Amino acid sequence: MAHAHPPFYSPVLQAWVVTGYADALGILRSPERFSSARVYGTASSFLSLAPDAQEIVDATVPLATLHMAASDPPDHTRLRRTMANAFTPQRIAAAQPRIRDLADGLIDGLAHGDHGDLVSQFAAQLALLSILSVIGEPRDDVASLLANVSRLGPEGVSLVEQVNMLAQLIAAGTHTTAYSLSTCLYRLLRNRRLWENVLDNPSTISGVVEEALRCNRSVRGLMRAAMEDAVVGGVNILGGSHLYLVLSEANRDPSVFADPDAFHPHRSDMGKHVTFGHGIHYCLGAPLARLEMKVALEALTTRLPSLRLHPAERVKTIRNGVVTALTQLPVEWDGVVAAPRIGSR
Repeated sequence: MAHAHPPFYSPVLQAWVVTGYADALGILRSPERFSSARVYGTASSFLSLAPDAQEIVDATVPLATLHMAASDPPDHTRLRRTMANAFTPQRIAAAQPRIRDLADGLIDGLAHGDHGDLVSQFAAQLALLSILSVIGEPRDDVASLLANVSRLGPEGVSLVEQVNMLAQLIAAGTHTTAYSLSTCLYRLLRNRRLWENVLDNPSTISGVVEEALRCNRSVRGLMRAAMEDAVVGGVNILGGSHLYLVLSEANRDPSVFADPDAFHPHRSDMGKHVTFGHGIHYCLGAPLARLEMKVALEALTTRLPSLRLHPAERVKTIRNGVVTALTQLPVEWDGVVAAPRIGSR
């Protein structure tokens, strides 16, 4: 796809495709003009049910309770306030030692062999256990997790909304972070020079994480609906039209990012990326995702410096209009797993 292409209509998506950085940012900054809730219509848009069942769901389950990201103010404001309490800087900082322990524990589990899958044996588990550690103790007691959400939330948030927000939080915090981490590791291991640079310069890890997020294509973008006639990128958009913001392409707009297809952990413009969105729908879990990726790279480069792609096995991916992600990342190492660094546990 060409970078910063003017908006064009896709009959397949039945939406205007927006790839330019300025265009995408302008839409994200204007929730009153470009709705999240209006994109998805009724509750049945989320589900594959028999017609009779869909009618019941549409009549009884409010849209906002299904997906906070698919709601507009004032519902969005009320729901987000509840979840924001779980992602304060203090709670994220307090989770760091636990996430470090989780990463080390998963690496310990690899110590018995000399090869494995970084998706199923590391990235996916670290993402899931980390998000649970922020919500509550990582146990199988779902009731205790719900109690924590209820305790954090203000009055006016129903039990149904609490359950749905918890499900959203776990799903988003698990899949998207696992996808991003796996893709980052694949990029570093595929280009040995990048991996060795991190080994030699661990202080660059934060920059590597940020640039990996900018280059990430795991989750391509977001949908919006025009609440009124609008002009986007010089194109007239009729009110009621849907727009698909391809954030992964906006992150490669050459008018914003110099040499956009190159991986530059030291670039000065990486902080402008919109991987986590922008405005009122900016991803609440962004600080946690960054922390997980940073801790994971620190642990892996310290304890498995010989980590490399497995020469006899191929990576596996899932590709569709929304997600392009690794489902298997076969790797090998020299069979010696270093002990956790002092103070990491």
